[in-house]
Amino acid sequence: MPRFKNKSEREGKAFSPRRGREEKAPRALLVEGTTQVLGKKGDVSPHKIARVFCYAFATFLVAFGLLRYAVERATAPTVAVPAAEISAPSPTSDELKQAYEAKVPDILKRLNDGLSAPASADRFAAVTKTRQDLLALTVPLVYKDFHLSLVIALSKIESGERGDQQKLKDGLAALQSMTAAYPWLAGYGHP
Repeated sequence: MPRFKNKSEREGKAFSPRRGREEKAPRALLVEGTTQVLGKKGDVSPHKIARVFCYAFATFLVAFGLLRYAVERATAPTVAVPAAEISAPSPTSDELKQAYEAKVPDILKRLNDGLSAPASADRFAAVTKTRQDLLALTVPLVYKDFHLSLVIALSKIESGERGDQQKLKDGLAALQSMTAAYPWLAGYGHP
């Protein structure tokens, strides 16, 4: 039987001079924590054993998963893929500019054909389709501002086809001034 210095130690209490009162000794806390999980001596139920086993098994699975992930990541082969295989070569700015200058007049010609239709629904559909076609284009840096202004003008024309006559006039005027400013658009954009 262990020897205790005083009655407090025997009861699992320790005097704390800082707080001026008795507290449980660390050994008593350990014994108390163990009895809360497992129960008192001789009071071990199958449920408590199963709970401890489940906690241990879950901890093992997490540790095993982390270890496996670390090993797989460390041993994974790294393959250097040439840049040419990652993406197709991008067109130069001159090629983009030429393609843009070739596509925009065709799109605006279809807009002219659509705006000359007698039915309002057909005109609205033509403006909407033209705006969508313009938004699908790849725009060279040189024409970013022009492209934005063109799309805004088409949005105004689209609002005008819904009934706002002032926006229709503003959109058509903006479209005419833009097509007049760029010689490669001569003859397009004038309904």
